[in-house]
Amino acid sequence: MAKGTLNVGADQMQITEQADVQADTAAQGQLWVNTASVPELYFTGDTGTDIQITTATAVAGAFDTDAAQTFNDSGADVDFRIESNNEANMFFVDGGTDKVGIGTNAVAAGQGTLTVYGRMQVTRGSAFGTLTTSAWAME
Repeated sequence: MAKGTLNVGADQMQITEQADVQADTAAQGQLWVNTASVPELYFTGDTGTDIQITTATAVAGAFDTDAAQTFNDSGADVDFRIESNNEANMFFVDGGTDKVGIGTNAVAAGQGTLTVYGRMQVTRGSAFGTLTTSAWAME
């Protein structure tokens, strides 16, 4: 489906209205999004938006897997979570309470900065404080 203006030249293709491509496509070079309003670029699957790149917010930018990354640089009250094979909250950062959980997302205010649910092993290092097993807290 294409509607509106479709101009195809030797070095460019211009589509001025919505285009729907339902096939595999391959391309080399650059993809430019240029609109009168804020340009947005979406990569979507059948269930909705999977990746969104936009200049309407701080979402726009580059991601280099071999470079240092900063997440939530604006300090918004949002959470960050990494799943493993069997644990939905293998690593959890609560943006509202400034707490970190390992193996849990139950990082209530008033507790320490780090909450670990499950066994913990420390090797070839040193622990500071005393582990009180009755309270399960290191003080």
